[in-house]
Amino acid sequence: MKENKIFNQEYVMKLNAKCDDIQSKYEFNIPKYILTEIVENGSDKLNIYLLINLAVMNDRISVNEGKLLKKDYKLL
Repeated sequence: MKENKIFNQEYVMKLNAKCDDIQSKYEFNIPKYILTEIVENGSDKLNIYLLINLAVMNDRISVNEGKLLKKDYKLL
């Protein structure tokens, strides 16, 4: 059980580091759920595309920020 906790802590630390790395490339705040999806499931382009659209619809990011993310992750 202790090994699972250590593994989970390491996983979360690596995940957060990768998310922070992506976020540092942008001047606007990207919702954590989008960053996590990019890191964990970067090959699932449709899901990332839909999450970006939801973030735009919910005013988490602007339309232009959404377009930039889609362009950078080759979703357009």
